[in-house]
Amino acid sequence: MPKVLKNGALVEVSDAQLDRPNIDPREAMTLTRAEFALATATAGLITDAEALAWAGGTALPQFATDAIEATQGTSAEKLAMKIEALTSANVRRTAPTIALLGATLNMTDAQIDALFTG
Repeated sequence: MPKVLKNGALVEVSDAQLDRPNIDPREAMTLTRAEFALATATAGLITDAEALAWAGGTALPQFATDAIEATQGTSAEKLAMKIEALTSANVRRTAPTIALLGATLNMTDAQIDALFTG
């Protein structure tokens, strides 16, 4: 039987106790806003000027603004999405905004993943 550390002591556990639910590896994919801006510019999705503005928190790339404006959200919801995209210190792969941006650019999941994995 396998052993695990519990309360400072090694204890035996069954294989069934070690089974954990499958966690989507994308949950762990996170970049800083600056890293994500660089990744999207390097991939040719935005210009260098857009990357600098986004990384600095001064403006969103045009495709991000267009994607947000195309949603069915209210004006307040769209504003909240823009503020989050502009000010969040980190960008999560699983964030709804990333799914929206990927759809706007006709990107596959693998292409989006590549932005987060280099």
